[in-house]
Amino acid sequence: MATLAFNEGYKLVNSGGIRLTVDTIKIMLVNSSVTPTGDEPTLNTFSSAEISVTNYTSGFGGTGRKTLASGNMSFTRDDANNYTYFDYTLDLTWSALGSGATIRAGILYKHTGTTDTDCIPIAYLQLASDVVTNGGDFTFQFHSSGIWRTSQV
Repeated sequence: MATLAFNEGYKLVNSGGIRLTVDTIKIMLVNSSVTPTGDEPTLNTFSSAEISVTNYTSGFGGTGRKTLASGNMSFTRDDANNYTYFDYTLDLTWSALGSGATIRAGILYKHTGTTDTDCIPIAYLQLASDVVTNGGDFTFQFHSSGIWRTSQV
């Protein structure tokens, strides 16, 4: 899974403007119609790429986006390799997603305000390969090494 940190979101995580275990952090599923650069300051850029099928209603306030429970987030320190890891300890499952959507990635973001223009993307989490929905369950598996790591050196 490739991870891209969004400049504004990552800046706010590092400066305390986004508190991952306190703020409402969500994930949305997107297709391949947009390629992030990291410069996108709000989630609005990705609204047109969000999937929309049965049992996943896209858009701000839609039922498709899932909230990451703060009790399942973890930070670990690896002194031997000088890294800090951020991880979400559960995989997320969407049940019986309708057929025909292609999922390329999940976008982790801070849910705030009343529209996608107010939400701040934090990370783009690309799947190892695209997944086409077929009416079955889809499970987003976070990488076994964590969502991201930061070097302490």
